[in-house]
Amino acid sequence: MLHWTKIDRQITAGALDAGVIQLHGGIDQADRSELARIYAEGFGDTEIDLVIDDCSHFYAPTLASFNELFPRLRTGGLYVIEDWRWAHHDLDALPTDGSEPERMPVTRLLLEALTSIAATPGVIESIAVESDKALIVRGEAPIDPTTFDVTALSEPEGRTYMRSGKAQRRGLFRR
Repeated sequence: MLHWTKIDRQITAGALDAGVIQLHGGIDQADRSELARIYAEGFGDTEIDLVIDDCSHFYAPTLASFNELFPRLRTGGLYVIEDWRWAHHDLDALPTDGSEPERMPVTRLLLEALTSIAATPGVIESIAVESDKALIVRGEAPIDPTTFDVTALSEPEGRTYMRSGKAQRRGLFRR
């Protein structure tokens, strides 16, 4: 058993039920097939209550695990993304202009999830953002786990609108 978290120490001490809480480390969080396998082995078709994502801190792998595991939450279930802000800390600042796509911060995922609330109501019920974590609550709309992609639910570039006879777009991620 892994010994890298306070939760693991609680399980080992018998304070938490090891049959209810499952910790998985040493896997690539972007490997959706491995996440699906772990989920199927541990839960079958049962929806779960909580996912705590405390992994890469980068957009692409966090997006992959969110897209795989968020649809498997029950209505009202909670998906927690830990340490989302680290890319904006003075010591760890990353470019947010897309110049290093492999190092895009998780903040983009949070903005996509936030805009999906307006664009596709019912999938995400709410989002609470704190300085060290984001808490995303699963809505009641049905989600197909095999095709779910939060980026397809949001419209980060905004919608086209007419202004003085000219089509224009409002852009969330453009200046």
